[in-house]
Amino acid sequence: MSGNTATTVGGGLFSVAKYHAAISDSTISGNIAETGGGLMLVGALTGDPVTVRDTAVSGNQGAHGAGVAVKYVTAPSQIVFERTTISGHTGG
Repeated sequence: MSGNTATTVGGGLFSVAKYHAAISDSTISGNIAETGGGLMLVGALTGDPVTVRDTAVSGNQGAHGAGVAVKYVTAPSQIVFERTTISGHTGG
């Protein structure tokens, strides 16, 4: 996912997990959003994890969470990053 723009959240991807959500073997780069330039991940209320695995998140822009923004993660929810690189973002 690259070269996308969102005026508010999740330039590359905006995920609200009602159940298990998984992102794998991906590149998320060159995206722009006010919050979560690369990824905006919202935790599941059911306890199922949001998993980001074997993914490169780089070169995204955003005022808040330029690479990845995470919200509303409460027990028993989980946001899991495995073998994932998050680097080279511009903003906050």
